[in-house]
Amino acid sequence: EAPALLGAVRQHGAWLIKNGRAADALQFWQDELARHDAGIDRAAPAYLKLRWEIARVLLQLERTAEAVPALTAVLADHEQMPPSAERDENSEVMRFSLGRALQMAGQHEQAEPHLARARAWIEEHQPKATGQALDVRIWHGRCLIDLQREDEARSCLEAVQRLLAGREDDPRLVRVNEWLAELDSER
Repeated sequence: EAPALLGAVRQHGAWLIKNGRAADALQFWQDELARHDAGIDRAAPAYLKLRWEIARVLLQLERTAEAVPALTAVLADHEQMPPSAERDENSEVMRFSLGRALQMAGQHEQAEPHLARARAWIEEHQPKATGQALDVRIWHGRCLIDLQREDEARSCLEAVQRLLAGREDDPRLVRVNEWLAELDSER
């Protein structure tokens, strides 16, 4: 059956990525998606998950020209799923990825609303998160700097700094401190 097969396809691609072969995983996933595209419901969860994996790898490989439309499409289709806490969280992860892709492409005005919404969700649902959820705040802060919204950027990055207190070896804290120093030098 297509959903089970697509699950196995995703697992094999994940194995390739884990072994440093992200480009091979991407090609494998794209080939498999094309092979099954005609015979599967585009809203099927297995199909959406595979499209999401493809979009994430495009972003990881910094192929933003392809990542932006892939992330836009998968987010739109994902949000058509019935509401649930899991759907909402996954939507915000996808939204953050779309914001990052736009940011990487130098489209800061378009990136900011996606990053802001993902950050608002994180601050409401995971206010003390210091894992990957913290990256949402960090990159929103950088986007605000790029948009010359210094006061908002400072507030965002200082909140990150507080969450990372005592973790001086965390490279994210080093980055945040550099950006705050950049803001101080512009005053």
